[in-house]
Amino acid sequence: MHAASPLAGLRDRLDGLAGMLETPTGLIQGWSSLPDLLAGCGGDPAERRAAFRAHRLADLSMQDPLTEACWSHGPDVGQMMPFLFSDHPVLGRSAEQRLRQAGRTGQTIFSVSSHLPFAEGLRERCRFAARMVDALAEGRGDGRGDGRVLSLGAGLLPEAALARHAGDVARWTVYEKSVLSMDQLLGMHGLMRGLDVNLADPLRALLGGRQGGTFDLVLLGPLLDGLDDATARRAVDSAFALLRPGGSLFMGSFAEDLTDAAYLDVVLDWRPELRSQVEMERLAAGLPADDVAGMESFRGPSRTMNFLQVTRRG
Repeated sequence: MHAASPLAGLRDRLDGLAGMLETPTGLIQGWSSLPDLLAGCGGDPAERRAAFRAHRLADLSMQDPLTEACWSHGPDVGQMMPFLFSDHPVLGRSAEQRLRQAGRTGQTIFSVSSHLPFAEGLRERCRFAARMVDALAEGRGDGRGDGRVLSLGAGLLPEAALARHAGDVARWTVYEKSVLSMDQLLGMHGLMRGLDVNLADPLRALLGGRQGGTFDLVLLGPLLDGLDDATARRAVDSAFALLRPGGSLFMGSFAEDLTDAAYLDVVLDWRPELRSQVEMERLAAGLPADDVAGMESFRGPSRTMNFLQVTRRG
């Protein structure tokens, strides 16, 4: 007797999970178990994706507004943010209508998907960035009272909505390539003091030196999610070169042991780069040692992201 193939095992497990989804409680329990189910399946990743998409659970997943947003836009982390901060009075505004339109099943799945580890990590990255903005605006940056911030791949610029003192930043330069995100960003923050918005590919702008001027804080946002290590190192080198003396560069990537990486791959069709703390530090290994005043790598409280902050010598 031959052992069942990984794909056959996956189909059987998906069928078993589908049987739990007839009640709201079963739907919550079943969807909460889906990341572990997918992570535990062997086989070729492409075949695993194909097996899921041929199953009725794939249609069910598209009732989730967060999953739909991810599929509709690329995935574009910027377009996921209103759903991840759906309870925020500013950031969640553009998600309100879609969440109201979602049926009971979609809303129930959303209550699970929006609190999976990857979602907590994305929120965490925004909150850390917001704290750094506040530190700069409160005078714990360069002390000159003219703090300048650069956000790359900003989406809706969630850190501006989360920071208490975003309006005290003298100049906030943003590069975003999505017209939809740019529209929403301007609607949300268009009157903010010092906002300088540029519709352009953030990576090309960074590597091409199109920013002009120097900054006290550079936020790489989701830029590293889609970059291989060689390109990420070039991006880090270029971003560090834009810092004023005493300025800081902040970045974050999903951790190498992200527990719901298989869920991102199979359900969201998203395969971001995963990096350990050591791998994050290697991205900055080529920076001029004499120009680096400090480098701190740390794992966030949710354990889903590794972060790196590099400070230029003053």
